[in-house]
Amino acid sequence: MCEYLVVTADMINSRHVSTEQMASIPEKLKKIDANLFSLSSSMLFAGDEIQLLFHHDNNHHPYSLLMNLIRHLEPFRFRFGFGIGAVDQPINQAIAQNKGQAFVQARKALDVTKKDRIIAWLLSEKEQAQPEINSCFLLFNALTQKWTDKHWRRFLLYWEKQSIHKVAEIENVSPESINKFLKNASVRTILRSLDLFSESCDNVNHIG
Repeated sequence: MCEYLVVTADMINSRHVSTEQMASIPEKLKKIDANLFSLSSSMLFAGDEIQLLFHHDNNHHPYSLLMNLIRHLEPFRFRFGFGIGAVDQPINQAIAQNKGQAFVQARKALDVTKKDRIIAWLLSEKEQAQPEINSCFLLFNALTQKWTDKHWRRFLLYWEKQSIHKVAEIENVSPESINKFLKNASVRTILRSLDLFSESCDNVNHIG
């Protein structure tokens, strides 16, 4: 049976987001669909939730996918529930019309993130849901739980530019200041962990 990965995410502090800002979300979701190869048109629901559907494969590893979703949804902050399981066939292009265990598990995982106030959680219809992924989610949450918008902005800038000098120029501060900032925020550690997951997935794809 083919497995799918559903992401159900809830915007944090959405009551502080203006109607004009909220109007930019659909365009961001279109870019996610195009760049990350979602299987249905991702959607913003009433209540400030979004939902996305992907193949569960090495091109959509939950940890890497979390990072890419954060990047695409900047500057908005979300909690992400990841669910692995079956999806009723055929898949409908309107994501709200789809059902299956992957959707059920994503909803349950999102409930965990709200209860425990963490960024992401993964559940599967199978009994054991890849505990190493949830371990990474917990560690990522611990490293970023006190981050401000400035932390997230500079994290994403450094991920994109890969240069403290370019980030410093954009932020109008010294490279030394950015270097100290990245070190104190463990930004390079987080990006190294992402590289390791990407390398692992590439190795699996090569073997396959």
